[in-house]
Amino acid sequence: MNDATPLALSCEYFRAEICHSCEWLSTPYSDQLTAKTQRAHELLEPFAAPAGIEWSEPFESLPESFRNKVKLVVTGSLQHPKLGILTDPRTGTGADLRECPLPTLGIREAIAPIADFIHFAKLQPYNMRTDQGVLKYVIIMESPLGELMVRFVVRRRGAQGSIFRHYADLQEALPMLRVCSINVQPEHTAVIEGAEEILVSEDSVLPMPLELSSPSSGQCRSTTSSFLDAEPTFLGVEPTGDAESLVSIEGVASTPCPVAPTSASSAGTNDDVELLATNGSVPHRLSAAQKPAAPHPIWPRELELGVTPGAFFQTNTAAAEVLYSRAREWLTRSASSNMTARSTGSKMAPNNAAAETAGATKYFNSAVDSNHASPAEGASSHTPYEAWDLYCGVGGFGLALAATGSWRVTGVETSAAAVQAAQWAADHITPGSVAQFVAADALTWAREQQTAGAPTPDAVIVNPPRRGIGAELAGWLEESGVHYVLYSSCNIDSLARDLTNMPSYSISRGQAIDMFPHTQHFECIVLLERR
Repeated sequence: MNDATPLALSCEYFRAEICHSCEWLSTPYSDQLTAKTQRAHELLEPFAAPAGIEWSEPFESLPESFRNKVKLVVTGSLQHPKLGILTDPRTGTGADLRECPLPTLGIREAIAPIADFIHFAKLQPYNMRTDQGVLKYVIIMESPLGELMVRFVVRRRGAQGSIFRHYADLQEALPMLRVCSINVQPEHTAVIEGAEEILVSEDSVLPMPLELSSPSSGQCRSTTSSFLDAEPTFLGVEPTGDAESLVSIEGVASTPCPVAPTSASSAGTNDDVELLATNGSVPHRLSAAQKPAAPHPIWPRELELGVTPGAFFQTNTAAAEVLYSRAREWLTRSASSNMTARSTGSKMAPNNAAAETAGATKYFNSAVDSNHASPAEGASSHTPYEAWDLYCGVGGFGLALAATGSWRVTGVETSAAAVQAAQWAADHITPGSVAQFVAADALTWAREQQTAGAPTPDAVIVNPPRRGIGAELAGWLEESGVHYVLYSSCNIDSLARDLTNMPSYSISRGQAIDMFPHTQHFECIVLLERR
């Protein structure tokens, strides 16, 4: 590539043609976003509701420091391990990408100490050509609080002895390390992870506190600031003093953010919220006296999820916050309008007959408009709406709904690790919410509920892998009687294909979410309503 070619993001690996993962890097970012938005409109407009699709503005990601998770191939030698990508499978040669600008700052800073640990613990990098060595991959994830999860993918269990023996040294080198595990993958296959996971750390869950927007606000986490909003609030709490602390996350320059005063007499008592402040370059936890008062808005701004080793979570935290916010806003507003229409004689109604009560109508109207009541306060006045969160992962969509106190959610996911994480988060959610999670195949489970005569849910959420939900589950939804389907897709082609198998549904709302800048891929979330 010509050194003078302008790039959307400065990357020497791309310029030197070492890594081609960011296939659109030579395209200005604004043009990338326009192309993705146009693609979404072109493919989905044929499925529009009679009144058309109400499109939200596309979510614009940070162009760098947005990846909260990386899977690094380990190559090189024991003396000089490389963490990056495999460049030549024939020789087992790889390239070190520790200066890649996409991961969060905490991940980038962790790679060098991990490389030193590999050398110190004598974890010989695996060479696929010679079939020698033990360490195949290192998977690193960073939470919005700067805490880390590190997983070592090895070819045999014998490597655990050295990792356990030297784990204290890794903790000293990485003070933000929260979860560490060993994944055993003995097979020579394209599948990165094996079935066996060995926990090394005391903690098994990486907390992921998220900020969710109110219905009237645009994007959630600021794309030009930091974990904390650029607005004069702190996790949804109005500042009560003049003190400031520099908070840095995700590789963004530190931004002054207000914090509560440190005096015990005026500070909040939300001991469950752990935030990071910086003192120079050394992160430290705020003391209990420094923590802000617990937020109590009508739409909870903070949602704490959890990620266990092997569980899926979106790789772009800010984009995930927008997805969960849109799902909660669209479904709750639509359910409220739908139920209100039923009470005034409209044929369109939710399937949960108990939700027809005047109390429920009053509650939902106030939940959308009030700024002074908690969802949990009104939840007891009506029977919650019912939602099934299929392909739920760690439960983000369902728990965002359940946190309002107006939805009862059942999440279904094949991964036992993800179900464990979702249940952990459910135990920490807003009091009064109802959420349960099941390890099962989505289609099989849904059919079993139907056979058992379970009530039809008011809404179904699907967030499938790239292949989509498939013809069978689409067919089941078509015949189910479910009024709302919230579909979050990372492959708009499979989304369009699934919609052709669901002719009774049309799209009323949509938004393109740029989860993967500098590539052709993006997330698209749509609300489907039964005609």
